[in-house]
Amino acid sequence: MDVMTSVLIKRNDGIEEGFPLRSEIMDYISVGDSLIKIKDENICYVKKPNGDKKEFYYIRIPLENRNHWTFPKEWKNKWMESSAWDTIQRR
Repeated sequence: MDVMTSVLIKRNDGIEEGFPLRSEIMDYISVGDSLIKIKDENICYVKKPNGDKKEFYYIRIPLENRNHWTFPKEWKNKWMESSAWDTIQRR
């Protein structure tokens, strides 16, 4: 099961806000790293102070959600790997 944890993040404009992060990201990110979340994308990046950057899926998308009629049509075929874990767990 993928667990989300909320952390306090200081934005570029100085505002601090709670931000949910998956456990996979929490295991990688450290104080001083930059978290880059692109609007309307299921991708985020963690950038280390030394310049190293790693890509993560922001959330896992269960196939049940992806196949539901309310799921955004423009996202139907995007980030398919973020749903792959669902088929593996069901075996």
